[in-house]
Amino acid sequence: MRTGLVLVAVVIALLCAPQGLAAGRFDDEEAAQAGLNATSLCKAILHAMPGAGAQGNVVCFYDAITRQTADAFLALPIPQGATIVLQSGGGDVDAALDMADRIFEKQATVVVYNICFSSCGNYLFPAGVRKIVLPHSYVGWHGGPGDPSTYPAEPPQVRQVLARIRARSDAFLARLKVDPALIYKAPEGSEFDQAHQETTGWSLPPEKIEALGVHGIVYMWFPRPENSKAVKLEFPEMKK
Repeated sequence: MRTGLVLVAVVIALLCAPQGLAAGRFDDEEAAQAGLNATSLCKAILHAMPGAGAQGNVVCFYDAITRQTADAFLALPIPQGATIVLQSGGGDVDAALDMADRIFEKQATVVVYNICFSSCGNYLFPAGVRKIVLPHSYVGWHGGPGDPSTYPAEPPQVRQVLARIRARSDAFLARLKVDPALIYKAPEGSEFDQAHQETTGWSLPPEKIEALGVHGIVYMWFPRPENSKAVKLEFPEMKK
């Protein structure tokens, strides 16, 4: 899946009144503070610019996911058990899966700062052994690689590429024991607009993400209505 979202302002169309932090087992304040400390270090490393960098146990990735940016991330010295701070609107699926494989291999903690959307939410976020979503930050989804059978007009070689990417995505989620519904099924009540898939998506509260097989969330801010419904994410500056 390709997306041009990088560091965009997110407009949240809430289904219910917002405000509130993670509750119960998702409110480890010590973990949240560690995530904030790592984010502060990333700001110093990257000088508020897109890119990838590392210092000690902290790794930073603030960019769209392309082959070039993924290779820059993969070239970093990522120690076992690293803390990886993510700020990304997503991008190339193959490149994201390469990054996710490394995150999983390193048993890293992932920290979401501002936004982790599309391929970032599909693969990089679930790959972390521990997960921290900082205050006023979001993990978001809007679908995954399509089924090649739904593109009958495409040339055979294109369908072969689509089939390979879809199979790799499915295999990665199966390896993590994550329900594919996480990335393919817009939750009831999210008001996800399929006709504008590139500019809209959804986010879920931590207990619903966990129910889909994504474990290790130690802190997650979410604009929590009492019944913990999903929220709709809109990216107005991407609209045509």
